[in-house]
Amino acid sequence: MRIRLGLILLLLIFTGGILAQSQKVIINSIEIEGNETADASMIRLNSGLRAGQEVTGEDLQKAVKNLWALNVFSDIKIFVKNQTLNGLDLLIRVKEYPRLKEVIINGNDALSRKDVEEALNTYRSMVVSDYKIFKMKKRLLDKYKEEGYLLAEVEIDTSRAGRNYVNLLVNINEGKEVQVKKITFHGNKHFDDGDLKGAMKDIKEDRWWRSADFDPDKYEQDKKKIVQFYKEHGFRDAEIVKDSIYYSDDRSDLYIDIWVREGNKYYFGDITFEGNTVFSEEMLRAALDIEKGDIYDQKKYDEGVRDRLQKMYYNQGYLFANIQPREIPVGKDTLDIHFKIIEGNVVRVKEIIITGNTKTNEKVIRREFKLHPGDIFNSSKLERSIRDLTILNYFAYAKPDVRLIPNDDRYVNLLLEVKEKSTDMANMSAGYSQRDGLIGSIGLTFNNFSLAHPFSGGDGQRLVFDWQFGSIYRSISLSFTEPWMFNTPTLGGFSIFDTRRGGGYYPWDQNDRGGSIRIGRRFFWPDNYFRGDWILRFAQSQISNIRDPELAESYATYFGTYGKTKQLSITQIITRDSRDNPEFPTRGSVHSLSTELSGGILGGDQDFFKTAFVADWYLPLPFGLVLYSSNKYATLVPLYKRTRILYGEYFYLGGSGLGFSEQLRGYDDGQVGPLTSSGSPLGGKAMVRNTLELRFPISPNPTIFGLLFAEAGNAWRELGEANPFDLRRAVGFGVRLFMPMVGIIGIDFGYGFDYYNEYGQRSGKWKVHFQFGRF
Repeated sequence: MRIRLGLILLLLIFTGGILAQSQKVIINSIEIEGNETADASMIRLNSGLRAGQEVTGEDLQKAVKNLWALNVFSDIKIFVKNQTLNGLDLLIRVKEYPRLKEVIINGNDALSRKDVEEALNTYRSMVVSDYKIFKMKKRLLDKYKEEGYLLAEVEIDTSRAGRNYVNLLVNINEGKEVQVKKITFHGNKHFDDGDLKGAMKDIKEDRWWRSADFDPDKYEQDKKKIVQFYKEHGFRDAEIVKDSIYYSDDRSDLYIDIWVREGNKYYFGDITFEGNTVFSEEMLRAALDIEKGDIYDQKKYDEGVRDRLQKMYYNQGYLFANIQPREIPVGKDTLDIHFKIIEGNVVRVKEIIITGNTKTNEKVIRREFKLHPGDIFNSSKLERSIRDLTILNYFAYAKPDVRLIPNDDRYVNLLLEVKEKSTDMANMSAGYSQRDGLIGSIGLTFNNFSLAHPFSGGDGQRLVFDWQFGSIYRSISLSFTEPWMFNTPTLGGFSIFDTRRGGGYYPWDQNDRGGSIRIGRRFFWPDNYFRGDWILRFAQSQISNIRDPELAESYATYFGTYGKTKQLSITQIITRDSRDNPEFPTRGSVHSLSTELSGGILGGDQDFFKTAFVADWYLPLPFGLVLYSSNKYATLVPLYKRTRILYGEYFYLGGSGLGFSEQLRGYDDGQVGPLTSSGSPLGGKAMVRNTLELRFPISPNPTIFGLLFAEAGNAWRELGEANPFDLRRAVGFGVRLFMPMVGIIGIDFGYGFDYYNEYGQRSGKWKVHFQFGRF
């Protein structure tokens, strides 16, 4: 390419100086020539020249630069067509780059056409220049290197495809896939090659169970990890002095040689502090968690300074505290550490500025904050505030930013940026079946509702309406919850319900009608993750049409004749919830203890005491994996010998957990626990269920994750029969998806190991379970 400013005016400059750099002439007209796809007015506008304008030679040079910056033209010339005493007539002659019509790819095998096109990053009618072709080639070669084809060759040519259009001809010679055959270390005395290879995260040797692609960028990172490994084991001065990479004769294998200099192994000596007035040396030394004589560990040392010592000062408001460690060699293998601490002033929060909340009212955000204007800055309180905002599930993210105030070392502003996300859910469905007639459902869940502003919402209240109808199942319910009554962390709510269930999917027909009132409160002891809830419930129930004669006889014998029963109960639930996220928790736990008293001094026809303890744990693992465990233990104790307890109060296991029974995948609903001779569930007064899941994220937005699970559980007719080692077992896999306006949906494939026939022989079966509203 060439940029040429062809000015016949130059002759005039040399002869008469008419258009010297400092002299000005007037442009009479501007003519555009050579443009095929670019608009002439666009060229005039971007040149910066116009008729009637006084210009100098510098203006014409600038016009060429402006047009060249568009990256549309391969040649630009400016001529003077005519000159009079009144001014000049200019001609701008351009030559356009060709535009792309089609991409023709040959020779790709390891990469799909889609992968090649993504690397090229082309689109129809784009400008094709030499520089863009160079960038395309580089991106495609980088892609092949990522896949282990280090010897790949790429040639990109153009062919004419009509007026000012070209085709791209991409010819690829992939070559052999290069694998790392062997990594050899030299100079290592204290660690063998296997230890150092283990420190490398991405570059591995070729084995039958894994590939060993070579990526230059990842290799550089792995070299740093080798040095870090040494520094975590006392070798503070370790370094890689050189390395060598070479191919086998047939250029299919790669060999790596790395030379290390280990240096001496160091130990921590005396640890002293200077300038500390807020914390004693003993407190600082305990937080650092390093003892004299410990092997020098760079990672633990850095984390101690950054994550513990620095945070101690941040939590007391010393935001500008400066901790300066100095390592003092003592002998050949010991390092004394002396910390010079400049504590600075206590810093307070001046303003908390919230942005991005288009729906949620600001008071809902501020009431979750543990920091307020005028408070001493505390990083732990800030982290906890962000966690509590996240657990509301109103926001896609909440990002805090500490803003310094110019010329003020005693106050900072706190900027909080949030991004709203939809948490409301709606579903409507209708259909017709020959057995059930018209069936359908209408459900509305408003998780960030406002009774004062029902159409805009944003007050953090919850309103749920659900109506399901059909010939064998009908349910209608309405509930409302205010989490902050009277602007205090006190929850208040109510629900009313009317349910009829039966048919082939249920062992009996049952009608329930009633309501409940709920009061809850956040606690600050034993810590502020605890809360308590109390529920007063009244229900009128009736069981009829028990389809299993054995079940019907049992009911009549132990619980009297059919008829309506009234129940009045009070339930207490103590919960500790420290999860970090409501949709895909990666750490924390949820523990709850539920105790329910029905009847007795409260009155009613059902007299029992029910307890349930649930412990859920979330443990983060490498590579984004999360280990989830859930354990539930529950008992049901009658208050009197021949008290009536409706079947719906018993414990049932099996299935997805969406029906009348507790979740135990790999088995049908209610089929784990005591059964009649015909297989109908009797229910139990004691139950155990243990679940272990390995969860792996698939997509953060929307939230999608897969899981592998192992599950075991059982229910027993009487409490004295309970045996926590006599459990039905299952394994399987599944996936969960959170969809806005729909909620959580999922599917599980479970294999139950413990199916028994009439001869006591055990076999296994696969079952499919659909999940709604359950993570």
